[in-house]
Amino acid sequence: ADIEILPDAEGRPIPSGEWTRQLPRVPVLSLSHAGGVAVAVVGDGDGAAGVGVDDEHTDRRLGEDGEKLAFTSGEQALLDKALA
Repeated sequence: ADIEILPDAEGRPIPSGEWTRQLPRVPVLSLSHAGGVAVAVVGDGDGAAGVGVDDEHTDRRLGEDGEKLAFTSGEQALLDKALA
């Protein structure tokens, strides 16, 4: 009830409410929902530019190039290192 999510001029979700006046900047928010599941990620203002999340049905596969579509080259390198 204390947190409202409103769209900005481009339709992106923006956290709002009285509590945002107590912060130096409003957090960045990304929302996604599919198949009855919802997920959100929040970042700290300017330092979180580009933060995003996407929830997909498991029957929608990205194929062999899915990692290239979903992750930057730096993120792919981190995944390769973690899975090695």
